[in-house]
Amino acid sequence: GITVGPSGLGFIEQVVEVDTLAQFGSVFFLFAHGLEYSFTDQKQFQSVSVFGCILATLLCAFFVQVYVLMSGIVNSPMEGALLGLSTSLSSLSIVLSYLHDQKLLHSIHGKVMVGFLTSQGVMMGFVFSIPPALSGGAVTMAGISLALLRACFSGLIVILCGYFIARMPMPALLRILNKNEQTSSFDSEELYLLAVVSLAMVMALLTEFLGLSLDLGAFFAGLMLAGTPYMERTSKAVQPLASVFAAMLFASIGMIFNFSFFYSNFGSIIVVVLQIVLVKVVVVTTVVRLFNYSWETAIHSGVGLGHVGEFSLLFSSKLQAHNLLSRRVYLLFLAATITTLVSAPLALRLYKIVAPRVLRLLLSSTKAYK
Repeated sequence: GITVGPSGLGFIEQVVEVDTLAQFGSVFFLFAHGLEYSFTDQKQFQSVSVFGCILATLLCAFFVQVYVLMSGIVNSPMEGALLGLSTSLSSLSIVLSYLHDQKLLHSIHGKVMVGFLTSQGVMMGFVFSIPPALSGGAVTMAGISLALLRACFSGLIVILCGYFIARMPMPALLRILNKNEQTSSFDSEELYLLAVVSLAMVMALLTEFLGLSLDLGAFFAGLMLAGTPYMERTSKAVQPLASVFAAMLFASIGMIFNFSFFYSNFGSIIVVVLQIVLVKVVVVTTVVRLFNYSWETAIHSGVGLGHVGEFSLLFSSKLQAHNLLSRRVYLLFLAATITTLVSAPLALRLYKIVAPRVLRLLLSSTKAYK
């Protein structure tokens, strides 16, 4: 996207040309993410995953809001709050890749990080409903409260509808498709793909009709199939489609990246990156420690979640599309987000080198204090 976009080679001059495909990318990306969510695997870490995640998200949003207001990056407290909420999200794909490569997926800090990110995935649908609810009106605390109340009420309707669909028509339809595949020579894979795509689109259109976002409905559609006997086949069927459209989604975001803006604001971008990373590492480490986990688990979790994830790109783009973020602030934090995404894997691997020294220093200072 950066290469072929307006600030690169200029093969695509109008980003709006790929916006429609990018919307499909958002729907299928979140549908696939909902499929991977497991309520049973995280039972042991339920308290820190849910309450710790909510506390850390709110604290990160608050401290980032204070920073951007005091530094003069934004003038409106509500714009700062939305920007802080955007930067509080981390990347599930980067963390899972790191944990899998380092064989840490079943470690305590691995479970804590995955719990945080899956809880963020559930929160994400409601968070994504804020920009459409606030567009076209004054951005006030009363407006935010009303938007969240309306989103919760609409979300309850979506949950009830999803529960009915998941209990009655959907299992019957998927059973018929599976039976046809076993008893007939006709290959029903395309028909099965059409059925699950239709489910994702129906739920997405339902949430949009209720004033929520398309993304929330797609995520709920994935949750409806998560843990069912059809989850593996659905994931296998929809993954190529999700990958193609998700590529278009992130390519469209890359097309917005401006090299000249990055070069002329390099110092400001680096300062913003360092401030955000520092806030997230300190907040997550403190919150995990408050839930009586060891310093090693807390610090590892803080470093692992100290970056800004791809969902922040989606959320900030929605904020800018609904005129809730100024163009300059959007470009500044777009560049900062991309910088943290690129540097996060390297930072996680460097942590393994410096972690023993940090822990020894922390333990020695604790003993000295006692």
